[in-house]
Amino acid sequence: MMPSFPHPSVKDQAASVQPSLLKMVLLWLLPSQAPWFVTKCLFNWPMFSDWATAQRQTYLSCFFLLQMTLMGWAVIHSFRNYGPALFTKGGQLWTRKLFSLLLLVPLLEFHSRNITTFSDSLLKMAELAGPVQMEVAIHELHENVWKGLAYGSSWLGVLYFSFFTVSISFCEEAVFSGFACNRLGSKWGWLTALVLSPLCFSLAHLPVMKTPSELMFLFWAGLTYTAIRLMSGSVFLAITAHTLINIYVMLPKWVLAWLHFRSLNGGE
Repeated sequence: MMPSFPHPSVKDQAASVQPSLLKMVLLWLLPSQAPWFVTKCLFNWPMFSDWATAQRQTYLSCFFLLQMTLMGWAVIHSFRNYGPALFTKGGQLWTRKLFSLLLLVPLLEFHSRNITTFSDSLLKMAELAGPVQMEVAIHELHENVWKGLAYGSSWLGVLYFSFFTVSISFCEEAVFSGFACNRLGSKWGWLTALVLSPLCFSLAHLPVMKTPSELMFLFWAGLTYTAIRLMSGSVFLAITAHTLINIYVMLPKWVLAWLHFRSLNGGE
């Protein structure tokens, strides 16, 4: 017997109290965009700009604390006030939950190729370059990869961005695979929600997109997370899947950062 789609508990969750459209948007915008908008405005103030430049690490720490505070509020508010819209306590089959995670396999396979390419490139570089050239290449590659990210290439920036990347799935999946999917599914049907929810997820990342292919990949990822939520009946499985993929994607960057800082510390 084929499992029903969506999971029976999803319809009950969609029928429970949902956040308003404005609040749903704020639950996404405040953690992801508000810190950036506030600091961009403050940089127009010369005193703040001079301080942020001179005290770069302190500025990044303040930015990180602001972002984590807003994200913590969004997650706690979502699950405390609208928990029944995101998951159902008890009565769910764990076998079906675990089966839904098989939907992650194509994404994992895609990223495994990138990780293999990265490791092969490092090995080839080690064979062709001497120790000094290898160190220079690693430092340059580390700067190219990490400097363009939100918190920069320092060890503190690596730590902050890593923590943000691992924790952002709680906020994003509650909004997109949870509330947005509930609204779209109740109004236009669950197959429509399966397509439009990840579309909203990918379009929300347009400000940080560099190529059209990134947008297509984000849609694919969002489609996977939404399908897992609809198949399992719990947003927690979508959060788990999103977190696992984020960790997997970060592995090459973490290896590169480890090699970089290890070299700076004299190989200790």
